[in-house]
Amino acid sequence: MKLRAKFLVSLCAILVAFACTTLLVVRHTCQVQIREMLISDLRSSIVTFRAFERSRERNLTSGSELLASLPSLKALMTTNDAATIQDGSEKSWRLIASDLFVLSDRTGKVMAVHTAAARISPSAIEQSLQTSFHNPRSSTFCVVGPRLFQIFSQPIYFGPPSDAHLLGVLTLGYEINYQEAKEVSEVAAASQVAFEYGSQVITSTPPLWLAKQFSQQVPSPSSNDLELTDVQIGDEHFLASSLMLATGPIPIRLVVLKSFDRASLFLRQVNHILLGLSIGAIAFGCLLVFLMCHKFTRPLDDLLAGVRALESGNFSYPLSVSKQEEFTELTRSFDHMRTTLLSTQKQLLESERLATIGTMASSISHDLRHRLTAVVANSEFLADDQLSPSYRQELHAEVNRAVRRMTNMLEALQEFSRRPESSVRVELMSLEEIVQEGIEGIKLHPEFQDVKITFQIKEHLYGWFDSARLERAFYNLLLNACEVVPKKGGLIDILIQRTAQRAEILVSDNGPGVPAEIRNTLFQPFVSHGKQKGTGLGLAIVEKACNDNGGHVSLERSAPGLTTFKIVLPIETNAPHTLLVAEKTHEPVTFGVVDVS
Repeated sequence: MKLRAKFLVSLCAILVAFACTTLLVVRHTCQVQIREMLISDLRSSIVTFRAFERSRERNLTSGSELLASLPSLKALMTTNDAATIQDGSEKSWRLIASDLFVLSDRTGKVMAVHTAAARISPSAIEQSLQTSFHNPRSSTFCVVGPRLFQIFSQPIYFGPPSDAHLLGVLTLGYEINYQEAKEVSEVAAASQVAFEYGSQVITSTPPLWLAKQFSQQVPSPSSNDLELTDVQIGDEHFLASSLMLATGPIPIRLVVLKSFDRASLFLRQVNHILLGLSIGAIAFGCLLVFLMCHKFTRPLDDLLAGVRALESGNFSYPLSVSKQEEFTELTRSFDHMRTTLLSTQKQLLESERLATIGTMASSISHDLRHRLTAVVANSEFLADDQLSPSYRQELHAEVNRAVRRMTNMLEALQEFSRRPESSVRVELMSLEEIVQEGIEGIKLHPEFQDVKITFQIKEHLYGWFDSARLERAFYNLLLNACEVVPKKGGLIDILIQRTAQRAEILVSDNGPGVPAEIRNTLFQPFVSHGKQKGTGLGLAIVEKACNDNGGHVSLERSAPGLTTFKIVLPIETNAPHTLLVAEKTHEPVTFGVVDVS
């Protein structure tokens, strides 16, 4: 990754982390504030209802005391006639304007009932007012039929209350209806209110089926303190609280909920705004960093191009000098280093060339001196007139052998120094014939008479080859093998086979194998091991000849008793029919065993 990309990625990571952290902090803070706001709204709803409750209680207390002290009402109660009391009490009821007006005798029997809405049966009222009848001068809640009332009961005495001559009980009440629930819900905007009687919803601001759902999830408070509950109805999240209005076998309570999701709508808007600002900041920051990085790292790109050019061997690649002092110094240092490397490379090449010349001269001079010594010595013996013809013939052969070896060595050195493009002359040749020529060259060495060479070919193969070079390559490879195999029982196997569009020539011998210390440098010039008369050019010539003919040579296996060299060469698949001297077969065929004897 380039430096510019690293800067961009780092900045993006920092900006994204900062934006995410900001969003999380804002979200958490807003959620806390929203929850506090909902708690405050719910508490206000409960407090408001309690204030309404106390205000109505005061009104009911003062109104009931006023009516209970009226002589006309007392006189009416003395009649003990329900019809008379029902008709005569209507005027008193209209004085107080309550939602419920009930007169009961001293036994609790309802004598008169007046309501602002639908008429309620006396039997239903008697059952609902049992608790308040036995506990006068107290405010409570009761359910009469399907309606909920806040009531207050006041005893009616004949004469002063101290005489305790009870005539009956006056009960006044205010109905808790939908309007009442709506007023409580308006204290906390978007809240939902329901009044319950046991498991039955008496009145509510939402639909009854929805009120039943959340009333079932909100537990009754264990104390007079405000207790909050999280409620999930469908996909919407609510915060709820409840207030017990009356206890007993069937409790009455107020349930207030407020939607947490609706209150969080503005938080979503804030999140969207922050997200948009974050994306804009990231884009602007990336653009700014890109421009800055491009300005500051462009000299590094030019310097990197110079390094790559230097890697490919171009020491004169032009370098632009930056106006920034640090990059200018770096460019000048690199240019100085490049100049120094060029000078050092030339010195190393010269030193290597001189070392190569010295190695070659040392090797050649040693071999030439050895053979010239033999030529000089044998020439001096030939000058003796007293030598027998047979001995003279033997000395002459020795001189010939030494001269031939010097000639072969010089030819090998000349072959290794040639350029392929100036000396390669190819023609369509049979690979079998080229190998046979190399074998014939080995036959000329009398010292290898006991070495057995087997030659197998699976298919007649042809290609465009420089036959002279390949013949010398096979000759050198076989000559090396003959020099290392045992003098008695030496065996060399040659196998030619086809693989895809190429030919493989495997040359195996039963010699001691290639030493491990020279396997990596085996095909380099002047590498020799264990041969006093070797120049170290044989395998180097083999490799060069194979490369010049479009192939390669490698050491396939090396172990005591079995060493295999593999030569791979391109072949011609569309050779003229007249050159095909035998039919192709897939089974190995032994063309013969060549005994060099």
